[in-house]
Amino acid sequence: GTASTSTTAIPPPALNWSTSNDQALADAMEFENAIEYGRACPDLKTDKEIWFEFWDRDSSGTLDRRELTNALGATLRRVQGEGSPDRPTCELQVDMLMAMCDTSTAGSITKSEFLTPQVGLADSLIANFF
Repeated sequence: GTASTSTTAIPPPALNWSTSNDQALADAMEFENAIEYGRACPDLKTDKEIWFEFWDRDSSGTLDRRELTNALGATLRRVQGEGSPDRPTCELQVDMLMAMCDTSTAGSITKSEFLTPQVGLADSLIANFF
């Protein structure tokens, strides 16, 4: 007989930083891991576009609520230290910011919505938190 060759697709790297099946625990673990990952993140005030790309974990060209929550938490931890907001507080802040900056109402922030001077998410983050 002939040997069959099968091609197995290689799965993409995991986008979540947690392997827990408990969603609340997974979110908490992911948030803490993002804070560690965020130690290497670019300065939002000087490198807005690079900051956006750093946190666009799935390379979709947008930042979704989860990516923004992790990004905000990690960035605030770098700036404010241990007194920075916890995950639930960051989620509330992200919801408010998305309501203002997600002009396409797609549920995520495009690079354009992020970088728009004065009214974009980057300048809103800087104005509110730095």
